[in-house]
Amino acid sequence: MIRTSTTRRASLALLAALLLTAPGCAVGRYGRDRFMDLTDIIDIKYGVAIGAGAKAEITQFLGAGGGAAALGYGREWYGRRSMERRGFAFIHLGAIGVDGGYGSDNLGGWSDERAEVYFLLVNATAFADFGIAPAGDARWEHISTAAPPKLGSSQEALLPPWRFEPLHPIDYWRFGAEVIIPGVHFGIYFNFGQFLDFLAGWTTWDPADDDGVSFFDTYNLPPEEVAEEMAEEGAEE
Repeated sequence: MIRTSTTRRASLALLAALLLTAPGCAVGRYGRDRFMDLTDIIDIKYGVAIGAGAKAEITQFLGAGGGAAALGYGREWYGRRSMERRGFAFIHLGAIGVDGGYGSDNLGGWSDERAEVYFLLVNATAFADFGIAPAGDARWEHISTAAPPKLGSSQEALLPPWRFEPLHPIDYWRFGAEVIIPGVHFGIYFNFGQFLDFLAGWTTWDPADDDGVSFFDTYNLPPEEVAEEMAEEGAEE
């Protein structure tokens, strides 16, 4: 009797797992989306750096830190999506400071990536960017994927997708800190917006517009869009 009961429970567990992962199955998609929503609650950032410093953030709108560093490659996650950067600065003196806005665009010019500027603890960039694209707008349903550039063109081969879409409004509501020591850059955050998205997801409401989105999706603009922007800037000059 005990063996039969154990076998039955194991069979039911296996059946449930198959239903939750079956390709094309509505139950499977629902299960995967809820699992992915759960993983979105904790954000991390990492990279390489020269220098030292630290910063704490209370949402994207408030933060303070100290230190100075030049950062090489870095990736920062906001829920399901990430930002990829190369060559940016970290300079903070208590209630004022700046992240980003530094580095070469690999084409002989300076990058104009999304720099975060803090004054009296307030992240002015976050206030300027917030609401550029309202939640639920169609553009958020397909956040750009930073596909590798085509190697057929020497310019495209060098072109990095370091320019960004504005963050989804739900990703502004997170709390955490980052630390820079010589050689390493690391941060961890509790994303309260994504936590609410996880709870809402059980009703099939998707306020983060990320159901079906993979971890390969980013806030970086695709290389072809960056190329178009740079061509337009060159024409204006």
